[in-house]
Amino acid sequence: MKDIMEKLNSIRRTNLRSLVRGSSATSVAKAAGYTSPSYLSQMIGPNATKKVSEESARKIEEGLGLPHLYLDQERDEYDRLVTGGDRRKQDKDTMSMVDPAQFSKCAAIASNEMVVAGVKTSADKLAGIVGLMMHNADQSDEGLRTLAAQLVKISA
Repeated sequence: MKDIMEKLNSIRRTNLRSLVRGSSATSVAKAAGYTSPSYLSQMIGPNATKKVSEESARKIEEGLGLPHLYLDQERDEYDRLVTGGDRRKQDKDTMSMVDPAQFSKCAAIASNEMVVAGVKTSADKLAGIVGLMMHNADQSDEGLRTLAAQLVKISA
């Protein structure tokens, strides 16, 4: 049981680090309702002193508009879910795993929300926003616009 909990904490920590890398610790902390990024740093820093608890994981997911249990799911370097206990080799052609129409739709919505908000960002941050939106691509256009607006706001 202890090994499972340590593995889950490691997965949450890795996913949280990816989210922070895609925006900033301050914006992720603010969206999750923390007053400063220091608590996040204690969870994801090189010498982390706190675990990414169940409560913290759900609070962060909710604050960022991510799907429930998003932080608990192991992902590869392309933010795709890793399936199988042996971490089987993933197809490196990312576009083969993406519906081009959904990708275009998410990218257009994210770009529009950036213009509306008057935000300029790096290509990496835009890609991170679109990637997070792709996890929710089955939402209505209005739902995607709301999610994009939240993600743009925290990435600014």
